[in-house]
Amino acid sequence: MAVNHPQLGATVFDTTDARALAEFYRQLLGLVYRPGDEPPSVGTPDIRGRDWLVLRDDTGRSRLAFQQVAELSPSTWPHSAVPQQLHLDFTVPDTDDLVAQRDRALSLVSMEIPPP
Repeated sequence: MAVNHPQLGATVFDTTDARALAEFYRQLLGLVYRPGDEPPSVGTPDIRGRDWLVLRDDTGRSRLAFQQVAELSPSTWPHSAVPQQLHLDFTVPDTDDLVAQRDRALSLVSMEIPPP
């Protein structure tokens, strides 16, 4: 049977630090690494983190992927010189949850990612 449209695999972020960005979203959203993409043990080179990482939901569906790049042009949003390149829309049930999740996200941004 012919497929009428492609299937969405994941939203992919280009990033200069794939491991750190993947780790942020893993903790923020409660996702898990695709088998083989987990952080290596301390002192072991992070080969996967220097290339491509995938996060999955609890059903095993790929949700977010992170591709290592050498450099990115920072967005100048709301000015259009370098537009907003990607954003994710999240939802929470109420204002109290919004405040709690905002605070949690800010705490994750400031956390230290241990070096490989």
